[in-house]
Amino acid sequence: MSNLIVSKSFDRLAEEFKQHDQQAGKSFVAMLNTQEAAKAEYQESTGKVHGFNDAWADAVGISKKTVEEYNRIAKLSVEFRKSAAAVGFSGLSSVVLKEYAASPDEIREAIQELVEDGGAPTPLDIRQMREHVVIDSEKSPKYVYVITNPAFKGWVKIGMAGDVNKRIADLNTASPYPYRAEFSSEMPAGLRDLSIHDYAEAKASSKSLEWFQMDTQEAIDLVASLIAVAKKAA
Repeated sequence: MSNLIVSKSFDRLAEEFKQHDQQAGKSFVAMLNTQEAAKAEYQESTGKVHGFNDAWADAVGISKKTVEEYNRIAKLSVEFRKSAAAVGFSGLSSVVLKEYAASPDEIREAIQELVEDGGAPTPLDIRQMREHVVIDSEKSPKYVYVITNPAFKGWVKIGMAGDVNKRIADLNTASPYPYRAEFSSEMPAGLRDLSIHDYAEAKASSKSLEWFQMDTQEAIDLVASLIAVAKKAA
């Protein structure tokens, strides 16, 4: 029990958390959900927002730093589930989640897509993907691409990478369906991926992360025209 008295419900959630923790990470998502419930209970019982991390760390016998890390991963999971309208990380182990949290944005995006696609990347998959990430400097060329996957008929992925072939390889690491680059071109100065996404979203029927529900050729023509305009303006 915690030395910091909050409520009986708070203590009950702490015991539930520890039971999940004893299952060697098999109930990691349940741990995150329990911690989120405890946070709400803490705020309702004390009327305070601050102080939860200390109280929870004391109640469940983990470090405050670990509580903060769980908060961060839980937030990422919630954001992913909302933006992707998918099941999120509920089928992934704690080790996979920790590898996800330690990955750069490009790899996190790839993992999200794999999960949406029904894939189950392993920790080794994620580490191998990280090893092949091209760290772009300001002088390194960047490429805009249009990618398709037969599992997502009528949808295209429009994104940016330092190396499109490596990007495809990363996506295909744990995907049961092959990703294919339909178009790629060096991104000219003055053209940002966010501006491309804004134009694509305006033409698409629907959007999820970097995926747009639109005709492949329409997406290619759109990106090519934006590149042409940017080059003339440069």
